[in-house]
Amino acid sequence: MATTKKKTTTKKKRKTTKGITFSWKRLLGLDQIKRNIAKQTGIPMTQAGIERKIGSAIIALITGLFTKKSDKKKKQGGQDEENPIDENLRL
Repeated sequence: MATTKKKTTTKKKRKTTKGITFSWKRLLGLDQIKRNIAKQTGIPMTQAGIERKIGSAIIALITGLFTKKSDKKKKQGGQDEENPIDENLRL
């Protein structure tokens, strides 16, 4: 019987110095510009931020479809916006 040898692979490790990184985008100030635009407009510039914002909008839309106006009135104390109850007219 012949025995087969398993091939073992070794991964080469990168030689990097921890804590020292270089980014040309950060050097030119692009990150700060993108951050300021995102703060002023309320629109995220990262893919994760965009996905999070779209997801929350979809959830808000779905939950908004299932809530009734009567639920909103109960939260407001039962008063209609068109016919508010005047405190002076109560007996």
